[in-house]
Amino acid sequence: MAHQLHIRSTDGSPVLIRPMERGDEAALRETVAKLSTRSRYLRFFSSLSPVPDPVIRRLVDVDGERHMAWVAIDESQADQPIIGAVHAIRDDAGAATGEFAIGLLDDWHSQGLARLLIAVLCAQASMRGMTAMTADVLWENKAGRALMKAIGARSTGSDATVVEYRFEVADTLATLRGGMRGAAMQTVFDAIETGSLTSDAA
Repeated sequence: MAHQLHIRSTDGSPVLIRPMERGDEAALRETVAKLSTRSRYLRFFSSLSPVPDPVIRRLVDVDGERHMAWVAIDESQADQPIIGAVHAIRDDAGAATGEFAIGLLDDWHSQGLARLLIAVLCAQASMRGMTAMTADVLWENKAGRALMKAIGARSTGSDATVVEYRFEVADTLATLRGGMRGAAMQTVFDAIETGSLTSDAA
């Protein structure tokens, strides 16, 4: 069974972080449906609702090699809903670079979860031979661009609407480790550094 981390968000809420599973399709669909129109647009570059099924199916088509993904789950709720997810998708299992994406429900912004999810994703990606990730962020997504800057990503190009970013997996892990704050990130890096986080991740 893949390693799971039980942490607390900035406001003290209990959160489970674990690898995404293909069986998460229904739960992820419900989560995406809960996104505000604005957040859905910033995440998918479209405010279309519901998000088309092929998009959802692609997001849960994980194999731990070509497509790696982790979810955050609200453990305070009886149904334990997914509240956020992070992905790295590459063209084939041996590619050194993958496409990065992240999304969180509106109510969970500014709770420190984005950096936690990025850290566990980067740790798994590093083990699987991925050395860099790229991401497209809308110019108007100020929070998204700030997150890219915070994890050490650099802009590789832009047009009138989208900024292209690239970050090195090892450098981002070092940046997150160097700026580590709080017990949750300490728990994540303890798991990364002991090898317990990714040794059996799907």
